[in-house]
Amino acid sequence: MIRACPACESGNHVAILTLAALPVSIHVPSASREEAIDVDRDTLELVKCRDCGLLFNQAFSAELVRYAPGYENALNHSATYRAFANRQATELVEDFGVRRRDVVEIGCGNGFFLDAVCAHGNNRGYGIDPSAPDSRNSTTAPDFGEYSIATGTWEDWGTPADAGLVCCRHVLEHVEAPSALLARLSAITGEAGLIYVEVPNARAMLLGGVPWDCIYEHVSYFDADSLQRLVTRCGLGIVRLDTRFREQYLCAVVGGGGPVPQSESDQQGGEVGLEHGFALSCREAMARWTRTLDDLRRGGLDVVLWGAGSKGMVFLNLVDGPGSVSRAVDLNPSKHGKFVPGTGHPIVSPESLCERPPDVVIVSNPAYVDEISRQLADLGLSPSLLRL
Repeated sequence: MIRACPACESGNHVAILTLAALPVSIHVPSASREEAIDVDRDTLELVKCRDCGLLFNQAFSAELVRYAPGYENALNHSATYRAFANRQATELVEDFGVRRRDVVEIGCGNGFFLDAVCAHGNNRGYGIDPSAPDSRNSTTAPDFGEYSIATGTWEDWGTPADAGLVCCRHVLEHVEAPSALLARLSAITGEAGLIYVEVPNARAMLLGGVPWDCIYEHVSYFDADSLQRLVTRCGLGIVRLDTRFREQYLCAVVGGGGPVPQSESDQQGGEVGLEHGFALSCREAMARWTRTLDDLRRGGLDVVLWGAGSKGMVFLNLVDGPGSVSRAVDLNPSKHGKFVPGTGHPIVSPESLCERPPDVVIVSNPAYVDEISRQLADLGLSPSLLRL
């Protein structure tokens, strides 16, 4: 249980949404259906800090969440995502002159993004991740234009500080002490170095009115205001902050700033606006999709979910109790032949759909609709598409 806000340490918060019995780690696909159904679960209690406006899971327990080899959340198997990530890497190099510098990525995963930054700017990259693949793990200093990865967390980082750029993509929301992480990132950068932070956009989640982005392992849910307040409290400054990837992500470039005293706007940060009615909207969405799946099942239609990532896995856990969805499709080959944590849905490749063509495909993330449509057409399949 988290009793104080992870960002400002206030104990003054208001309840927003409670979801019971969610798998605590949805990015570790299970080896068998039995193992998938028997995963650890816990309640997610989303609350809002009345002082700084941060949304966070007050029921989070770090002891339940494990980041190690087998944790699989790579998205670069999608052409849509690769194009987005490559654009981000190119912009960082071009707009901020990150060339022939040391670049660090905390939580680098398989190194895809770090590789792009190094290749485009002839930079030398150092990545660290607790789930780093053994094939990339190295303690040897890379050449310029290349990168190396070490196994560990941000707390283990020990390389001397003089990085021109430190990247922290989809990590800040996972830690109980985001201020401490930002302080460590700031210490790694050189005198004119920058920090690139990318997190899910809580405002988009609230506007959508659905619970598919409510993930137990996410401690914090930042919108632009709460992220900026956190950054300024840490004595840093926002150089650029915008939304990307169909407004699903907040992308911030952070630089040196100065201590910013708590202002009147900070005191107003916790007013409940979009959050009002979010729980009701989520319940309505779950009921609506339950009815839809029941209708499809009674109609004898074969339904598959495309996207065994966070949105799709949360959807299946919250909605598909009777098993109306026959299987989940994913582009990541590391997930093929495995099973969705919590529900036991098999995870299959797109090509396997040709063996049993589905009648309906539910697209878990609308950002990929065009890509999925093309892939289905290339396979000679023409199911009906529904979007979450």
